[in-house]
Amino acid sequence: MNNKPFMREYQAPEETNKQEIIKPTQNRMATPVKKEYRGALNKGGFIGILDEEFINKIDFSEGRAYLKDDITQTFTVDTLRKKEVENKDFDYILLKSLYSIIFQAKDKIEDTKVYIHRKDLEHFTGTQTRGTNINNFIKKVNSFNSAYGFLPNGSHYKMITYIGYNKETEVFSFDVTFILELIKIQQTERIINKKEKRTIIQDNHTYLIHSDITSERNKTAVLIVERIEQLLISAGSVKNPSISIKTIINEIPQLKESIEGKTTQRKNEILKRNFTKVYELMKNKTDFYNFFIDLNIPEIIPTSSTYETDVLRISHRGTKE
Repeated sequence: MNNKPFMREYQAPEETNKQEIIKPTQNRMATPVKKEYRGALNKGGFIGILDEEFINKIDFSEGRAYLKDDITQTFTVDTLRKKEVENKDFDYILLKSLYSIIFQAKDKIEDTKVYIHRKDLEHFTGTQTRGTNINNFIKKVNSFNSAYGFLPNGSHYKMITYIGYNKETEVFSFDVTFILELIKIQQTERIINKKEKRTIIQDNHTYLIHSDITSERNKTAVLIVERIEQLLISAGSVKNPSISIKTIINEIPQLKESIEGKTTQRKNEILKRNFTKVYELMKNKTDFYNFFIDLNIPEIIPTSSTYETDVLRISHRGTKE
């Protein structure tokens, strides 16, 4: 297969010399924990995929979308929602990795454009990008150009614009206006001293999943692990948080769609494959068992006849930090 169309060559813009190449500060995913933003970067969340021909006719500027040839014709989020298409190759986990790198470097980003070195991306994601592998990686990030993102206030943006890859410097360039806006609205201010009017900014994210989980082939299992991380953190001082398997399935469209309309045997195979992988990943690709004291997560394998009543009941004795 010839992937050359995805190798978008470009003349490095002047900003490359001025803008610092961003680097992650730790090899951990930044996972939103506030309820309203938990699924922001999931399928059916705050992003949607549009037909490539259609999105190429649209300009996104200052939180709105309009036709390139007629700026008076604007598009609401509801209109764009109706234009969404399915793309089974869209890598939501890679998207979350890019989000995590941008999140960790947010204080050093002065513009909406970011520059990331290939080696940093490879190390962070665990994905091979050397040699011919670079074409497959570029194909994945290029698919983000067909997506848009929207915020609760109704503003909408190109989700991420992949600008290009400079082979000489091995630097990727992206415009990440939407990601920066999404990060900003999740931050909350907390007063720590009323008398002195001192406050701190809380970022409302957690960092217990290893970033190289991005390279895992079972993306659905990774999404389940992320949901369990959010459950553990959002439960706060509650030491026996629980979540039903049905809720997990309903909140992860890829999992729900994978079992809909399938035979009993096929449903059981899909559920077993995904949940078996979940328990493996939680032990090998997260800090769950190091962060929580005496953490016990029962390894329930739901079936077609039990998933509607199965409940994942977790217990621990607090955290080590």
